[in-house]
Amino acid sequence: MKNFKKTHAEFRIRTMSLTAIIIGSVAIAAFATMMLTIDDDSAFENWAKQGNIDYQFDFEKRGNDRIAVASRDIKAGDYVLTVPRDRYFTSGDALISGMALNGLSVEDQSQLSHLASTVLSAGKREELVLASILLYHKRNNNSMWTPYLNILPASVSGLPRNMNGQALEILRDTLTFNAYTARLNDLKREYSYVSMFFEFELEDYLTARETVDSRCFYLQQLGEPYKLAMVPVADFPNHENDKCSLSNQVDAQGTLYGVSQCSFKKGDIISNFYGQWGNRDLLGQYGFAVKKNPFDYNTIVLPDKSRCKVYREPRKGIQECLQALSPFYNEPQARAFVKEYALMKLQNLKHKQDMRESDDAGVQSAIQAVRSESEVWALSI
Repeated sequence: MKNFKKTHAEFRIRTMSLTAIIIGSVAIAAFATMMLTIDDDSAFENWAKQGNIDYQFDFEKRGNDRIAVASRDIKAGDYVLTVPRDRYFTSGDALISGMALNGLSVEDQSQLSHLASTVLSAGKREELVLASILLYHKRNNNSMWTPYLNILPASVSGLPRNMNGQALEILRDTLTFNAYTARLNDLKREYSYVSMFFEFELEDYLTARETVDSRCFYLQQLGEPYKLAMVPVADFPNHENDKCSLSNQVDAQGTLYGVSQCSFKKGDIISNFYGQWGNRDLLGQYGFAVKKNPFDYNTIVLPDKSRCKVYREPRKGIQECLQALSPFYNEPQARAFVKEYALMKLQNLKHKQDMRESDDAGVQSAIQAVRSESEVWALSI
């Protein structure tokens, strides 16, 4: 049974109380924006209710995000979420005129089906198909999925390409930044391929793709292979490393049932465990980093230009790199190689060590990513 994987990071609802100082036209614009947000939330709640989505959450708006909060005391093993098959969609739906195509024009359905068939038969990633589905429905803006799409964040704000200059300067020349840059370049190449099928712009595609990456789930209906899906409400809980995951069960009719593996008191934030992701991966896909992440790792370039990993987790530590270095050095020499490499990297990060905390979430994540790298290098010496 796969864990819910909120493709990060990061989503939430409930009515928020607002205090505003009304000054001329600025207040009118702010009020209009506030009303739009409330309308979107209400429209989604009505849509979920009409579709028989049942959940034991309240939703609170925090910044640009929404978090899930327990609406009652929850015990481990409780069912906390039910999503009928007609209230989520999978990558495979585009092949069979399934739920993913509902509300689109005949022409758009045909284009999307052709895209999905070509992409999946070519062995491309399912995320590419889900991102294309989002784009078609966003453009339509009046499909059955519009209430869900309208409450998704406009962007995954914590990703490096969406950070401000201060956060980027902190991240620059780190392993985290280099890994994200490589990932972004992969997505741009992916767009070059998929753009043969539609006329959407690169920025629109990247935003849709990042939304999918930070919110999607692998689901398995009885007797069928796993499929990648976008599941409303299931994508609200954020990641925590306490492995307190929401597990899913899909019955023969395709209805998804979410089961809490931990207990929560009423009012507690409902968390999920996405998996063993280090901060480099969390920041690059979900847009956030966590303190003292036990799954952190750094990468060492070996004499033959291959790479190995050194880990924060003590039982793994530098063992992978010592093994990888065995064709080149005896064990004392290999340990010396790792130590020298780690010291060099620590020295390169030294000028970043006086970083100060900030209220900006991007800056906070950048600082945490740099600290994580430094801490793992220090443990490798």
